[in-house]
Amino acid sequence: MHASNSRQEAAVVALVSGAHGFSHYYIFALPTVLAFMVKDPALAHLELSFVKAGLIVSAFSLSSGAFQYLVGVVADRVGAKPVLFGGLTLLAGSFALLGLAESFPMMLVLAFTAGMGNSVFHPVDYAIMGANVSGPRLARAYAIHTFAGYAGFAIGPFVSGMLASSFGWKTAFIAAGLAGLAMTAVLWSQRGRMARDDIAGEKPPAHAQPKGAAQTMGLGIILSPPILMMFVFYMLSGGLSIGLNSAVAASLNKLWSIDLKSAAWAVSAFMAGGAIGTLVGGAVATRYKRLDLVAFAGYSVAGVMLCLIATVALPYGVVLAAFCFGGFMFAIITPSRDLMVKSLTPPGHSGKVFGFVSSGFEGGGILFAPAFGWLIDHNAPAWVFYCAAVIMALAFLSAVLAMRLSRRPALQPAPAE
Repeated sequence: MHASNSRQEAAVVALVSGAHGFSHYYIFALPTVLAFMVKDPALAHLELSFVKAGLIVSAFSLSSGAFQYLVGVVADRVGAKPVLFGGLTLLAGSFALLGLAESFPMMLVLAFTAGMGNSVFHPVDYAIMGANVSGPRLARAYAIHTFAGYAGFAIGPFVSGMLASSFGWKTAFIAAGLAGLAMTAVLWSQRGRMARDDIAGEKPPAHAQPKGAAQTMGLGIILSPPILMMFVFYMLSGGLSIGLNSAVAASLNKLWSIDLKSAAWAVSAFMAGGAIGTLVGGAVATRYKRLDLVAFAGYSVAGVMLCLIATVALPYGVVLAAFCFGGFMFAIITPSRDLMVKSLTPPGHSGKVFGFVSSGFEGGGILFAPAFGWLIDHNAPAWVFYCAAVIMALAFLSAVLAMRLSRRPALQPAPAE
């Protein structure tokens, strides 16, 4: 029976992680394919520019972040599985239609609807895993889920760029959409394996909740101090990852005159280290329950690596190694972070809580990416890395506050009227 349960849990993790990988593939594939569209002379009548391409990406990111909490609320009420199926269908279908779009406004609309579909993965994936995976294996499940996201990031630019260069941007969009729809079909065919979702697996019976508990434990739990601090933690850590990915290559180019093509490999090294770090972080989270201590160790080392890169002229190979190790230590915290949110979440509220804190990713990216760009434009590329180290320190402080606040007495239901 134990082996059977383990196989069942592994199947659930594989399914939701596969869907999560597609989500991250689309995030990086979109700007890659748009770059080919901007350079396509056959689209001169659309007057596409990199500014317009950036607006299309922004429309995707905006809706992806804005709808996460609402998606979580819906998932908690109707169940996570149908929301997952619908979200991936909307995301993949919008991408396929982008290959047929004939105007800039239509592309904006489709990017926005694609972002709506993309908003489902963090709220519903964590809800499904939390209800189907046993506690001792949950940290490793979260680690595999995050690793699949890194894999999607790594594959997205390469595969979409290859398709666009070899067969055209239309094929790149349509192929990505059809592949996502095929993944939806796989999820649907294996829906029986995800026998429980958050609403069925965790939510206590209605008679067990005092009158007024639903209201208090709804918006009240989202606004509770520990969850708010975890939102800050997600915003700082996730936004920093987005900001660094957008600024590292240009910063190294200005700071140490490393050509852009070679500097771009530093981003890949950081992400490769992060992918390995999440897997190791799963074992760390299982053994060590203190998020603040894990965050201190990870962010201290990662911050030192970034400051070293900004201060000392290192050989190119050492720069890549430092980025890889820094990415490893930066990402080792991720499963512990997700496990802490799970521990702070009352039964039946995983969707909305994970949806709320995960929306911090896009919020942080919106802040840090342009801020780092401003530093580069004003000839202060070293401060991209120094500021990143400061942001890590602030993230550590938010983890400490979340831990301390979580030890206070739990939020009590509102008295019955």
